[in-house]
Amino acid sequence: MKSPWKVFIVLIFALIIIITTVFGPTGVITIFKLNSKIKAVKKEIVLLEKEKERLKIEVEWLEKDKKSLEPFAKEKLFLKRKDEKVIAVIRKKKPDQGL
Repeated sequence: MKSPWKVFIVLIFALIIIITTVFGPTGVITIFKLNSKIKAVKKEIVLLEKEKERLKIEVEWLEKDKKSLEPFAKEKLFLKRKDEKVIAVIRKKKPDQGL
């Protein structure tokens, strides 16, 4: 007949192995979390590549069309000539408006 201590020790080791496999640093839960982070980062990379391509096209357009450069600089970069004044219009949000 097996000693109760041997059975107890085997059960403890089995429990430790199961806990380590599920909750450990290389456990199942950690792997699922890391896989979801990998998917999110891949989606972000795709979005950033699209944004990069859009900006690249915009730069090429501005380099070719010098007439568009000044309005772009004024509108997007808030630049002005020395003899110009800037007027800022600040609109208050209405309570029923969202963003």
